[in-house]
Amino acid sequence: MRTKYIEIDERFSIGADPYNFILRDEEREHGRKNSYYSSIEKMVNSFVTRLLKSSLINLTNRHKNSSVRGELGVDDYLLTSRLLSGRIPVLVADITTSLKHKLEQLKKDVE
Repeated sequence: MRTKYIEIDERFSIGADPYNFILRDEEREHGRKNSYYSSIEKMVNSFVTRLLKSSLINLTNRHKNSSVRGELGVDDYLLTSRLLSGRIPVLVADITTSLKHKLEQLKKDVE
């Protein structure tokens, strides 16, 4: 079976074989890095969900670390959170469109 991948960054790659769309996550636990999806929409939703969770964890950790040093107050944290949350739908739409085009081309290449 022929499978092709495109590397998104050091953590994620997307791929396709004749039957599935594949999301490879290098940080996934339990040794199972590949997740298989029957549709582009399901794969993109999973990718976006992982990005959002990772972003929230990073933002929370940055807040915890900088609060200890007194660099970021609660007001600054709330402002940053509001600014980011307002942009998330736009980012999700851009990511979704981009990934759909790439995955459609990958699927054509492996068929």
